[in-house]
Amino acid sequence: MHTDYKIIYINQAAEKFFRANKVEVIDASPLDIFKETSKDAIRKRIQSAYGRPADIIQETIYRMDGSQ
Repeated sequence: MHTDYKIIYINQAAEKFFRANKVEVIDASPLDIFKETSKDAIRKRIQSAYGRPADIIQETIYRMDGSQ
C-alpha cells in the first residue's frame, strides 16, 4: 500500500478472496472495503502501522461484489 491510501500490489490469494482481479484493485483505496463508520479508525491504524506493528482487530470488510 502506498502512503496516500492506494493499493499498489495484490497477490492471487487476495484476488480470489476479494472476488476481483488486479486491474480492479490496483490504485483503489484500501478504505473502500470497510464500513463507513470504521474508515476514520482504519485510516489512523494504517498511519500508525508505519511506525510499529498494529494490534490485531476484527472488522467487517466488503468484497468487490458487495458481499461481506
